[in-house]
Amino acid sequence: MSRLWLVVALLLAAPAQAQDVIPESAAQVAARSLSRYPTGEVPTTRSALRAVLTLGETGTSDEVPLLIHLARHEQARVSLLSIRALADVREHVSAEELERVNAELAPWPSLDRAVRRLAFEDAVASTEP
Repeated sequence: MSRLWLVVALLLAAPAQAQDVIPESAAQVAARSLSRYPTGEVPTTRSALRAVLTLGETGTSDEVPLLIHLARHEQARVSLLSIRALADVREHVSAEELERVNAELAPWPSLDRAVRRLAFEDAVASTEP
């Protein structure tokens, strides 16, 4: 009889646990897919490049360390898209998160300049007729 109660208790507890699962954001999925590659070996496949762009479009300051790593250690195509993604993150995060982004970029002045320049060029291009 005690086994029956144990089974009933487990069946009743299972749906509550399933409801507690928080779905991953698009940025988290993209970060997980890129993090599986060794340093310097992120491929230039459509899915990998799309993952980098997704980090820029939907990422927060949490994804900035990964983007910095990609910009500094990957081949040119991935590196340039990572810089683009960093500029995109800077553009859409809150003021509080922007401070964290800037703090993450501070140790890498040349990367910081590249990100800021790209953001400036985007701003100028958006104001031109």
